[in-house]
Amino acid sequence: MKYSATFNNSEHQRKSHILRILLFSFGTFVAIGVVLSIIRSLSLALIGTQIALLLLLAMSYNMLRLGKLRLASIIFLVGWVLSVVGSLLPPCVPPLLFLIIPYILTPAVIASGMLITPRTSLLAATVTTILVLITIA
Repeated sequence: MKYSATFNNSEHQRKSHILRILLFSFGTFVAIGVVLSIIRSLSLALIGTQIALLLLLAMSYNMLRLGKLRLASIIFLVGWVLSVVGSLLPPCVPPLLFLIIPYILTPAVIASGMLITPRTSLLAATVTTILVLITIA
């Protein structure tokens, strides 16, 4: 499949390539999750959340195709963080998950530094920490 957006800057070209790989890998895992959730007849809330994340990934990919790398990166990272933090909201969440979530969010902080600017990783770390603390409280 030909990727339509071309960037003059080699740095933007590299970032768009990384984001495209992340979008396709996440999209594949989320699509498999949706199919398995439907087969296993899981709750509609879980299936709806996964479909919403899949739509966010598609929107991010479309923004990337239009050459809006920064917006595509932000949409991707927001979808990633909100889906992970949202998994802490149901009342029957095992306590062990609260210990694992920070490690699952660490790659989002690293990806924000790689895809946007290195300073963005500090902002991403702050926002994810605040969201996790709000969810735990």
